[in-house]
Amino acid sequence: SETTERPRHIFALSAKTDSALLELAEQTSIQIESMKLPVSGYAFTANTTRSHFEHRLAVQASTPAELKAGLDAFMSNTNISSLSTGHIKPGTQPKIAFLFTGQGAQYIGMGRQLYETQPVFRAALDQCADILNTILDRPLLDVMYPQDKSDTLLNQTTYTQPALFAFEYALATMWRSWGFEPQAVLGHSVGEYVAACIASVFTLEDGLRLIAERARLMGSLPNNGTMAAVFADSSRVADALKPYHSQVSIAAVNGPDNTVISGEKFAVQNVLDALTKLGISSKPLTVSHAFHSPLMDSILDDFESAARRIQFNAPRLSLSSNLFGGILEPDSVPDASYWRQHIRAEVKFSEGMKSLADLGIDTFIEIGPSPTLLSMGKRCLPESKAAWLPSLRQGQDDWQVILDSLGKLYTQGADVNWAGFDEGYSRQKVSLPNYPFDRQRYWFESAPKK
Repeated sequence: SETTERPRHIFALSAKTDSALLELAEQTSIQIESMKLPVSGYAFTANTTRSHFEHRLAVQASTPAELKAGLDAFMSNTNISSLSTGHIKPGTQPKIAFLFTGQGAQYIGMGRQLYETQPVFRAALDQCADILNTILDRPLLDVMYPQDKSDTLLNQTTYTQPALFAFEYALATMWRSWGFEPQAVLGHSVGEYVAACIASVFTLEDGLRLIAERARLMGSLPNNGTMAAVFADSSRVADALKPYHSQVSIAAVNGPDNTVISGEKFAVQNVLDALTKLGISSKPLTVSHAFHSPLMDSILDDFESAARRIQFNAPRLSLSSNLFGGILEPDSVPDASYWRQHIRAEVKFSEGMKSLADLGIDTFIEIGPSPTLLSMGKRCLPESKAAWLPSLRQGQDDWQVILDSLGKLYTQGADVNWAGFDEGYSRQKVSLPNYPFDRQRYWFESAPKK
């Protein structure tokens, strides 16, 4: 179907002082009540034709009544979920990192509303689908948005990984079209492939071919493995793994008390039993295979052989590496050997988050279908005062979630590309109240002649 109108809009208002912003909000509320024009007209006019000052508010709404309610809430100093406010220092800009979610966050219908109503997202996902349709035996969009909701292809590794890559690439493309270029990127396992693509380590087509081959090889393995999250630091977990080092590995260090192990089912259970006796709790993970474990060894040679047909480049922006737990050097090229090790080695997510904090990152946007990494990232940086912003949440309205994050970014000082935000939609400007100015005379009064 053709892309339709966005169901919700965001209205940005700003002024140089609190009193001026209050007056402008009051005048706008009165005009909205009297004119009752579409919200898109008010939002487009306010967002694209005005300067954006230090005192800011953002209201998301579907109807004029909702928009007026948001402005009235601001004037009465009432907190409502659709309203964001902030006072920024002149020239302040958030320092942003994109976090790309890994396997396990996917769900049927993820981003469906965006696909139907957001032109840039739709075009990017269609581009990925066209590439993957020559590689996969099922069309990507049929896998992501099946007519039969009981279709579980999306949860089969062969399809999960390329679907997540395509989905997250489309999300990142949309955010970038709104003016948000990340200073750094980090992906968790599968997510690092998308992060690397955004950092220009490889082209979109090569990235999709690489992730599809990785998924195909992993999907061909027997389902004789499992994974579990252990709520203890990695050194204690490593000691418990020693008797089973050829069967079980640490798959990820997601925080100071969150270590994931992976390997043969019987051996993993033995490790968990031993940890339980030490008073350490754990949680089994629902996975198809034991990723980042010895059970991956048999596919490494075939994967590296395929990866050697890809052209790799040094990242063009700061890329936090799962493999090393830090920012890759500017002249370091993650080549076929890197991605081979990436399959097998533990994901050093906690160290990666600390490396982003060391860069001065103060805003983390999760590029994925669920905010999985945000909750883990907060635990990695307990002293951080950063903003943690999701793109989507399962079971919640796509536009409400993403516009809430956009509103917070704007009121924290982000320079939004409002024309890009409305790219692909038909928009018409409307009349809005002018900025209130101080009404004070500055003329020199001539003294009367004596």
